[in-house]
Amino acid sequence: GRIDHLQQVHAIWGQDTRDEAIAEVASVMRRGLREHDMVIEAGSPQGDPSFTVLARNADESEAGMIARRLLEQIAQAQVQGMSDGFGLTASFGVAARRHDESVDEWHARAGSALDAAQNQGEDQVLTATEWEEISLLPSPEQPVPNEGDSKAA
Repeated sequence: GRIDHLQQVHAIWGQDTRDEAIAEVASVMRRGLREHDMVIEAGSPQGDPSFTVLARNADESEAGMIARRLLEQIAQAQVQGMSDGFGLTASFGVAARRHDESVDEWHARAGSALDAAQNQGEDQVLTATEWEEISLLPSPEQPVPNEGDSKAA
């Protein structure tokens, strides 16, 4: 998962509020997980953190429900330094590890789903299976011009 619009939080309210937002989201995620689940915070090349949730004994559908529950809890979080009426959103990519894939392949599938979720907008959850189905769809065909259409292509 990633916090949506974190750069705007920094631009509007400053570094301290950005740091508070990250800490609050990490705290909400830890509190919102089941007892045997784990959250790992990691940096990215852009400096924005990402969060990996290891939801043990959960299939992709169950993990997606956990992510949606976390989104609701993140939306209710209060961040010191942010103006009233402004809240945080996040997006998640969810993947269940396949028996024949490495940890790196598993992480890459979840990362692709996360990137696609954020490309759809804020406050999104997208599973790797949903993303793979979307990515395998044929691209839309270009409309065929009418014979009488005199416009050059």
